[in-house]
Amino acid sequence: ITGFLAGDALLAAMAKPVEEGASLPWPELDRAMYGVRMHELITLGAGSGLGKTETFKEMIHHFTTVEDSKCGVLFLEESPAKTGLCIFGKAVNLRLQRPEYAETRIQTIKDAPQYEQINRTLVVVDHKGVSDLEPILAKIEYMVTALGCKYIFLDHITAICEGKDEGNVNHSMHVAMNELSKLLQRHTFSLFLISHLNQPSGTPHEEGARVTLRNFYGSGAIKQWSNFVWGLEGDQQAEGEKKHHRHLRVLKDRELGEATGLVVDLKYDHQTGRFEEFDIDMLPEGEGE
Repeated sequence: ITGFLAGDALLAAMAKPVEEGASLPWPELDRAMYGVRMHELITLGAGSGLGKTETFKEMIHHFTTVEDSKCGVLFLEESPAKTGLCIFGKAVNLRLQRPEYAETRIQTIKDAPQYEQINRTLVVVDHKGVSDLEPILAKIEYMVTALGCKYIFLDHITAICEGKDEGNVNHSMHVAMNELSKLLQRHTFSLFLISHLNQPSGTPHEEGARVTLRNFYGSGAIKQWSNFVWGLEGDQQAEGEKKHHRHLRVLKDRELGEATGLVVDLKYDHQTGRFEEFDIDMLPEGEGE
């Protein structure tokens, strides 16, 4: 019978240092999490329209350029063309999906210094409206095993689970998270998921309510299988620049627990399309409140 460690074998396993993974685009979060390692599952949740998908696009741009790693993207609520325009646009700090760039966007992309790198490391799935679990799993496995993708981004897990299993979202979420976790263990990649949230009883998430683990759809499954859980918070109804500010809150850190409770301040720039870390305490008095 195999599978037991004792004595020197156990000491050898214990001697391995804590692995530091690939970097993240936001330094404070990167330091707290020690990067992202293979076989990890990270789930992000937020209210509608607060920038969940945009957060992932900023990460995809970082992984394809800074880390020079291949990313597989499966966004179930937008076209591959929009996804590509947003990610390539970050290389030139322009929101190329805007109508004014319709005639120049392709040449602008090809002239970008990061064009060849992103072109080589970005794979976007044309899902054609299919959101069933089995074909989604098959596409992820193909991107990893046949196309060499190291980071998979799925937006969103809720679309796969809603309306399935006679409306039992919790059971569907349990099945989906279990299958995704098994896929992660079979192959060498990291998986990033987006989940929608149940609305709190008071202030809506879209107006600044804090995100907790119990807000996640089928939260028991998400808590069980995710290595990290993040919540993105912000107030769409705020005035001025504050409506573009977000708090990225770490709700779970299975690895060391050091990142749990961390809140990273992010700001979205509507001119450049970039989602960047900033110090909210450095704003003029009253602007960050």
